[in-house]
Amino acid sequence: TFSILIIIAAALVFVFVGTFITRDEERGITGYREETANSNVWSNRSVSDFFRVFSVYFPAATGIMGGANRSGELKNPSINIAYGTIASVLCSTTVYAIMSILVGCVAVSEVDGNSKQGLRNNFLIMADMTPYKPVVIV
Repeated sequence: TFSILIIIAAALVFVFVGTFITRDEERGITGYREETANSNVWSNRSVSDFFRVFSVYFPAATGIMGGANRSGELKNPSINIAYGTIASVLCSTTVYAIMSILVGCVAVSEVDGNSKQGLRNNFLIMADMTPYKPVVIV
């Protein structure tokens, strides 16, 4: 379990570092630019429905349930499960929000002339931003 935490932490660090050092205009990664952030925040594109957004956030919720299922190993389960669940929801929501903001400031939503790149079409764009892809893909 600790090794998984290390891999996830490393992936987050690699993505964070990659937002500063990676620039690939062909893939839609522009680096930190005010125009990129504004185009993602104030876009005229259609708003996603609830279920599409939920499908992105759902893996965070399933991991929380995995932690709650290990309640037999706790000294005081009635208190620790509540605190642990609330802490994991806050932690995962914070990480998702920060990553959304960072990626939204660094990558354009669509690349002109290339329908397979940008935030809307390249589902591995965070891996493309990192200096070492395998850590993020794992």
